[in-house]
Amino acid sequence: MLCEGNRVRSIERMTSIHRDAIMRLGVRVGEGCRKLLDESMRGLACSSIQADEMRGFIGAKKKTVAKNKLDPGFGDVWVWSAIDADTKLAPSVVVGDRDLPRAMRLMDDLAESRRYSPPECMHIERRVEAGNPDMKKVSTSYIEKQNHTARMHCRRLSRLTNAFSKKRRNFEAAISLHYAYCNLCERHQTIRCAPAMEAGVMDSQMSVAELVERTDSN
Repeated sequence: MLCEGNRVRSIERMTSIHRDAIMRLGVRVGEGCRKLLDESMRGLACSSIQADEMRGFIGAKKKTVAKNKLDPGFGDVWVWSAIDADTKLAPSVVVGDRDLPRAMRLMDDLAESRRYSPPECMHIERRVEAGNPDMKKVSTSYIEKQNHTARMHCRRLSRLTNAFSKKRRNFEAAISLHYAYCNLCERHQTIRCAPAMEAGVMDSQMSVAELVERTDSN
């Protein structure tokens, strides 16, 4: 239910399981998913990678934190992610600030393995900053679609949401759970199987029960 976009409180109402128990399970499984993805997404034959970042927040947005002198742990948090355009696999995800160290962390990991809506696009320019990329493949269409899916399925990333995280640990666990579910358990409509199968990471699609068993050691 968490992976399909339901809020913790809505799951509590549907299942009669207390929200604290739901959250504890979500955090345990989410943290296990991060380890599972880190171990699994290695030695991949990805040939067309797109990367992007999207903003979330913990407790309150940055301007509200500064204005009301809230907990310094509150504020904006960014999800850096990548997608293989061919297999639809998300091989790397990084949570942190929107800065060069986080961007480099995403790139290094790939090497190893007030506006509420988008502003009007006035101009697009494609140019090489580093390396020797194939300019015909310079695009963000797939990663933007993946970001859209993440915002639809992970309520903590929805725009204008009241389902935001109160703790950084909870946010990171929710992100890991989402990407593990999409990579390992969910059947992608275009490739007609789980992305991890298309990428050769595993032989069969993993069920949610198997994912929980693999990641929840408590």
